[in-house]
Amino acid sequence: MAVNFKLVQQDFHDPTWSWNGRPWAGWFPAADPEDVWAYNRGVWALGDRVLDESIATFSHQGEIVLVAAITGIETVDPKYFTKGKRKRALQGYVLYPGHPVHDALFGTRVSRERAVFTYTDTAHLDQLISNPDKDTDSHDENHDATDGQGRILDPNRRKALEDAAQDRLEALYRSTGWDVEDVRFGGPFDAVARREGQVRYLEAKGTQSNGSTVIVTSGEVNHAREHPGECVIGILSGLRFTDEGEIDDQDATFVVREWNPRDEDLQAIDYRWDSTSTPGI
Repeated sequence: MAVNFKLVQQDFHDPTWSWNGRPWAGWFPAADPEDVWAYNRGVWALGDRVLDESIATFSHQGEIVLVAAITGIETVDPKYFTKGKRKRALQGYVLYPGHPVHDALFGTRVSRERAVFTYTDTAHLDQLISNPDKDTDSHDENHDATDGQGRILDPNRRKALEDAAQDRLEALYRSTGWDVEDVRFGGPFDAVARREGQVRYLEAKGTQSNGSTVIVTSGEVNHAREHPGECVIGILSGLRFTDEGEIDDQDATFVVREWNPRDEDLQAIDYRWDSTSTPGI
């Protein structure tokens, strides 16, 4: 069986009170799949039936827009309970194009009934969810990719990497006389720097790799192309985590580059196909 969660349109939250510090929940087409998963895997009033499930899907307007493997269930802090009713969150990882479960379910239609989550029979697919290390491949947070930035599954660690890079980038601009505004939540850039009538849109990327490639979203690319000469990207690479889970930046390298993405510098890691553009047969 699989459990499907019906997502509403993107709804912005205050990270200071929202569960897991999430800045938004719901569906946003240009969002990174990891963000869709991290911000929507909780908080749900799930019963014990979910403990037997291995596949989660998320749908918007009757179409599955994300597929994930379930590795566990966690009970969230009681402050997020509703009228004393227990709330839970999924644990797991996103499945990408090429994984047979993703390819079988992504883009398929589901019931648009009012229930916020429903169960469907996926017995023929459940056996394909096995070893997380094998299934996530280069998307595993512990994958030692020396060149490219991999996807971090743990949202807390991913946020720590992003925050470390952004703090470094903002500090650099403030030290040279720029007025910096942090706008990292939900937009196609992380901060805006202004000085004497000039504006710079700041994008920050933190990675455990050497930073030769980093993951960018379509929204970030589109915004940079709409503001040529006004965008920069700061890459903090070679970050590590201590045994206590804290960021270690002792051997990290920080570079700031013009953020002017060209087609030849971009590599597609997944696609979204508009199925309505092709007539049925």
